[in-house]
Amino acid sequence: MRDIEEIGGGGNIDQLLPNTAHFDRRNYHWIAVAARLKPGVSQSEASAELNLLAQRFAQAHLDPDKNLGFHFEQAGSLPPRDKSAILLFLSTLMIVVFLVLLIACDNVANLFLAQAAGRQREMAVRIALGATRAQLLRQVLAESILLSLLGGALGILISFWATNGLSAFRFPVPVSIDLNVGVDTKVLAFTFALSLITGILFGLLPSWTAAWRFSSTALKGEDVLARPGRFWTLRNFLVVAQISMSLVLLCVTGLCLRSLRSAYNINIGFRSTGVLAMSIDPRLHSYLPERTVQFLTELQRRVSAVPGVASAAVTDTLPLSGGHRSDGFQAIGKKPLDPTPIVELYMATPGYLYTLGIHLINGRDFSNESATSPRVAIVNQVFADTFFLNENPIGRSVDDGGVIYEVIGVTNNIKSRFLGEDLRPVLFRSLAQTVASDPSFEGYTILAAVSPRRMSAQGSPSADSIVDSASVAASVRSVIREMDPTLAVYNEETIEHHLRGALFLPRLAGTLFAVFGTVGLLLAAIGLYGVMNHTVSLRLREIGIRMALGAQASSVQRLFLRRGLQLTAIALAVGLPAAFVIAKLFNSILYGVKANDAITFISIPLFLAFVALLASYIPARRATKLDPMIVLRYE
Repeated sequence: MRDIEEIGGGGNIDQLLPNTAHFDRRNYHWIAVAARLKPGVSQSEASAELNLLAQRFAQAHLDPDKNLGFHFEQAGSLPPRDKSAILLFLSTLMIVVFLVLLIACDNVANLFLAQAAGRQREMAVRIALGATRAQLLRQVLAESILLSLLGGALGILISFWATNGLSAFRFPVPVSIDLNVGVDTKVLAFTFALSLITGILFGLLPSWTAAWRFSSTALKGEDVLARPGRFWTLRNFLVVAQISMSLVLLCVTGLCLRSLRSAYNINIGFRSTGVLAMSIDPRLHSYLPERTVQFLTELQRRVSAVPGVASAAVTDTLPLSGGHRSDGFQAIGKKPLDPTPIVELYMATPGYLYTLGIHLINGRDFSNESATSPRVAIVNQVFADTFFLNENPIGRSVDDGGVIYEVIGVTNNIKSRFLGEDLRPVLFRSLAQTVASDPSFEGYTILAAVSPRRMSAQGSPSADSIVDSASVAASVRSVIREMDPTLAVYNEETIEHHLRGALFLPRLAGTLFAVFGTVGLLLAAIGLYGVMNHTVSLRLREIGIRMALGAQASSVQRLFLRRGLQLTAIALAVGLPAAFVIAKLFNSILYGVKANDAITFISIPLFLAFVALLASYIPARRATKLDPMIVLRYE
């Protein structure tokens, strides 16, 4: 190519795929190539040249290259298959962050309003002495902007620590993902702009209130924004907004936490405890396919004999690894399905099903298959229902792009890629029959099921029978070193650790939204408490008169509780529809929980109402403890 300076890989298939059979069929189109553009060549120019090549290939090879082309991605970009899901998660996370920001700004605006109310007499005196309202507005607005910028600066300092932690984080995926993030000029500019905008927006109205009050009214000590008997004051409006946004946050948090709990209870279809896994790749050590099969067969036999190991097996990858090999299949002798069903593929040795605890519903396990014998496969129930509904699949054949498999067994369904996915068709291929024609480029994984603990007569584990997983892992590594000390052992983990990686997304979402939801709840409670406390301080004289005339403390307390509950009820009525809409954005990261989960949308408003009641009760109780004589004498 004219525009490509250097291409990763070799000049022929043997260099790209050493020690494997030739892949000379054009329907293999899964190789990713890294290339560097020549100086002065744009990405669009290189993309146009690639598209031209694709058109030529399609004309020369009408069938296999039809509707195919090159997918051009900048190095370091998100994986195309997962980009939409990742961007959706980050977008919803940004929405939640902005909700927390709005709640915090709402709270600060309420504090500014309280400050403005306290400074109205001061501002009136200044105006009476000749100051202009524009000067007062600039002064109060400058205070708001300065406070906002100081908050942004503190946030940047915290972000330095947070980004260092994020850069050290590693996602539980089989490929390396660079998460080196930092605070650059774009982040600084965005933070400055956001701080400036929030300072202006949420400081403008309190500033206007402080500077534009009529001096004659202010000199009397009245507060038009919180006049007794007036319900829709600006402060009450801000509290309603705070509680509404907190309701949205808490509903999202509740959904994510229920999703996390549901994820732990999902039936994955295989053992979740007591299995060790470690990987090797003989192909990278010049092993030919025949020798690879012999080595893996002998390794399985020796690991099975390790003390503490109940059974062993070899596979290419564990389920719930985020995606592996998959192909389109059709059933022989039946009408082709449209669209062609995509089937998840796994290699397996005899004993694989027993080692992972996958139940064989019908048929038999793998036995002594060889690379030259007719190909056989074991399928899951979804596969059988997809291709042979209401028929016995045993003995039937399926076609994988010209490769024919005879079905010899049917197993229960398993989760293949992700916990939250719908059940997929799965086909297990004999490892011995597959290594030569379709080798695994991620290596091969030896699985060892740890023997269950024997119980003593008292019902506790016997001291001499407790199996230490670490010692079993050390023994398996020793077996590999004895057979070939040059082989690297990697991806060593227990099945429990592997499943924790599969639970990464629900755990991350649950943790993040729990933090944001808690912060939002505290801010809303503080805001409501501040409003109620301010209302009590404004109505001290009224309270004193009421109690001097014989009003009961309980009636005075109910007066303020009723006001707090009215604000909360309005906020819930506004926030619930918004929570329903926002929750739909989280469908992709919810496991076993619907976005309109009834338990969440009933329990969260009740919980928030209780918190609001508590925030209203404390100022209301303080009002009943006032001595009427002291209040009236002060007034």
